[in-house]
Amino acid sequence: MKKLVSCILIIAVLFTYSGISQGSMTNKIILNIPAFSLEYYEGETLIRTYPVAVGRSTSQTPMGDFQVINKLKNPTWFPKGRQSVPPGHSNPLGTRWIGFKNGYGIHGNNNPSAIGTMASAGCVRLYNQDVEELYEKVAIGTPVKIIYQTQLLHNNGIKPYLKVYPDIYGFGVNRKEAIITKLNESNIQIAQQKLDTLLNKVNTEPVIFNQGYFMTFNKRLVTNDIEIIDQKFYINKQEIEKYCGAVCKSAWPAVIQEREYINFDEFFNNGQFDIKINKEEEIISITGILITVNGELLKAGCLKENNITLIPIRPVAESLGWTVSWNNETRTAFANDIPLKTVLINSRSYMTLEEICLTFNLYSVKDDTKGIINFFSR
Repeated sequence: MKKLVSCILIIAVLFTYSGISQGSMTNKIILNIPAFSLEYYEGETLIRTYPVAVGRSTSQTPMGDFQVINKLKNPTWFPKGRQSVPPGHSNPLGTRWIGFKNGYGIHGNNNPSAIGTMASAGCVRLYNQDVEELYEKVAIGTPVKIIYQTQLLHNNGIKPYLKVYPDIYGFGVNRKEAIITKLNESNIQIAQQKLDTLLNKVNTEPVIFNQGYFMTFNKRLVTNDIEIIDQKFYINKQEIEKYCGAVCKSAWPAVIQEREYINFDEFFNNGQFDIKINKEEEIISITGILITVNGELLKAGCLKENNITLIPIRPVAESLGWTVSWNNETRTAFANDIPLKTVLINSRSYMTLEEICLTFNLYSVKDDTKGIINFFSR
């Protein structure tokens, strides 16, 4: 008997076809199980990537080509042999159900910490806000392709890299010889000591095989194109701008093979980011909150104090054309001679998000996933 306890819906889901338009064949869902990742496409354009939970090794998520067969808002859960669970916080199906095979569906959840793990009896779990968004994009007939691909070659037109995910179902697909062959075929050259270190980690965590350094921000890959000039890191400008959705104005850029690079220290080594450099694996890991103002990336970051986000005054004000000064006697910061209510940390003045917006007539748009606060003039 199939282990579908957490996903079986003995309800009117199977009869929800009426009143729902047939899915367009131009949009589709692709789920990669070991990557814990669901991608939604419109045509061949990737619109959104969602993190997911998948089936346990003993109740694996099915693989193959499927399509959306039913949809339901606020589903009731009917576990076999037990009392039904109505919509609400106790319901593991969350707020939406998108069925793709009898007994299997893409749905919400009541345990957000399960996302990114093998937690289900075969269904695919999303955060409730994500499944609610996806629910509105798909219709009956939308293709759903579920794959098991641990080795993904990425080529951004600059330099390729190979990302290898753990073989969570133990299919034996992450053999060292197979990975080395793929690296050689893609001309990704890695020193032997680094290669051995990475190969030993492929079935415990996702690993990026890259020639040279790569950089992450809040655990998200920003760029694998980093040059070292005079013992300084220079980061691909185009990829930084793509990540933050803003222009980067560097005082001392470098141009290599017609590509522009920004000085790492100029933008990030300012004491407002947590920076870790792994020389053995050639990884630059940054944690923090970026700031953009009217579409320009600032050379500064926010701080978190007692769960309150603090914004550095000077870079924001000067990007808007304001003059910032400091009165040492009264220990007061001024912007255009207007006294400001500030918090002083390591000789820098900060204000809360609300105070910054009120003082400089701004509104903010936060991207918590990437770690960016975007300010715009009203």
